[in-house]
Amino acid sequence: MRKFLAVALVAAVSVPAAAAAAPSSRPSAAPTGRVSLDRNPVTKPALLPAAREDALSRALEAGQLSEAEYALERARSLFALRDVRGRLGDVARPDPRSATILLRDLAIRLKELDGADLEAAEALLARPTSRRSANSYRAGTTQYKCDGAVCIHWATSGSDAPPVGGQDTALAIFKQVYDAQIGAMGYRAPKSDMSSPGNQTQGLDIYLQDLGGQGIYGYCTSDDPNLQNQSYPYGDMSAYCAVDNDFSPLQFGNRNTPLQNLQVTAAHEFFHAVQFAYDTFEDPWMMEGTASWIEDELYDDINDNYQYLHASQLTQPDVWLDVYVPPSEGAYMYGTWLFFRYITENINTPGFVREAWALADSSVNGTNRYSVQAIDQTLQAKGSNFRWAYADFAAANYLVDAAYEEGAAYLEEVGGYPPEAIRKLTGSRRKFAGYVDLDHLTSFYVAFRPGKGLPTTSKLRVFVDTPAAIEGGEATVITLFRDGSFQYAPLQMNNEGDGTVITPFKRKRVFQVGVILSNGSIRMDNCFQGTTPFSCFGGTPRDDGTRYTVKVKVMS
Repeated sequence: MRKFLAVALVAAVSVPAAAAAAPSSRPSAAPTGRVSLDRNPVTKPALLPAAREDALSRALEAGQLSEAEYALERARSLFALRDVRGRLGDVARPDPRSATILLRDLAIRLKELDGADLEAAEALLARPTSRRSANSYRAGTTQYKCDGAVCIHWATSGSDAPPVGGQDTALAIFKQVYDAQIGAMGYRAPKSDMSSPGNQTQGLDIYLQDLGGQGIYGYCTSDDPNLQNQSYPYGDMSAYCAVDNDFSPLQFGNRNTPLQNLQVTAAHEFFHAVQFAYDTFEDPWMMEGTASWIEDELYDDINDNYQYLHASQLTQPDVWLDVYVPPSEGAYMYGTWLFFRYITENINTPGFVREAWALADSSVNGTNRYSVQAIDQTLQAKGSNFRWAYADFAAANYLVDAAYEEGAAYLEEVGGYPPEAIRKLTGSRRKFAGYVDLDHLTSFYVAFRPGKGLPTTSKLRVFVDTPAAIEGGEATVITLFRDGSFQYAPLQMNNEGDGTVITPFKRKRVFQVGVILSNGSIRMDNCFQGTTPFSCFGGTPRDDGTRYTVKVKVMS
């Protein structure tokens, strides 16, 4: 049986009570782009910004570039290097936050390149201290200093040189991160890179470099020889990382101090090195979502990952949770940290993310589950599963300030709750019927408000129908009362995919009744084909376009 993980534990939600007459944080009408649910089909809104169709995208689609060649040219465009296939035309520079994933994509396709392409790819993946590196230190000699299992490398002069003492600060921060993630939290240590070309130390190598001019906070990548070893079909690889040398406010703005930017970047990028030791080839949404999540675990007061809430399901619930959007678009992978935040606040164990990565482990003895599989199996061990947790996550986003420890701050960051369609029921209009089509790992919100002419004893009967054939169809009804309290009711869906609940609907007492529809399906076909931007390395969702029918009736 589905159980609510957070909201049921909270006594009241504050926002509707404070805004019962005219709530300012919730839209008063259906958002632009949504078709009315009332007896009309709901067409899927434009979920994502239009992907920039640049020369590389067109060449890939036309078969002029292989996936490996595309990864090479996209990485070149990230670092503003000349495109050797310049005749292709315009090339969009990717979102700088995509550096780790773009270089990862290139690294795992090294085996498919040869000749000049292989040489160029190896140069992009080479360390800044290497003479053949495409991103080498631009001037001066270099030094390094280690503290246990982490080592900092820096240039002694030129634009890549850190400020006085900057290398010692960086070393102390990365040692703090190492002790937290490996020591206290129990994650696997980054894999040894002793066999990597250009390696000088026995620890994880972090290179300080002027990356801010390119908009890059930092990145991790791999030059592990096993990337080209045809007899090594496993996913665990060594890594090295690079971070900006000073986090100048002139380059990174004033949202955080330079030290704070270093701290959250160190937590984020070091966790990528940890992930590489489990599965370098994991789905990007899980890699970036958990790396953004762990920033908050280590540095709870900095809250840099709040900026990604604008690209999360808190604000865009109809964007697939597991999508890997074109690198020129960027932030959706990072916004998924909120899903992991919800689970770790409400599953009674601090080790949930670690346990999920242990199931994703693709080393020689690993179980090699892909993202949603690993998460689902970890949840099942806690008495839940993915579809229930996803449904409760969608419900929690309807009551953000009550459902999250820092929910009030989330609302302040994004300016309100998820968009919802609002319908008013009155004495002359006591029924409603409509439907909406939902893709996998998306949700939809519709609310009903009691209007004039309804009996003082009114109740609302809510019926939701989902196709019985899908796996993941859930619905939740949350009644918000004018005194600030609420009532939560997960619909128990029968074998036909139907569920019904009756809830209070007195106008003087009830502010509104929200119906939260969620498609928590994680069923995929055609895994590892790379043909979609979704889980299992480009698999095809089996339960997209699922029709949900909602019928409500005022009863007295």
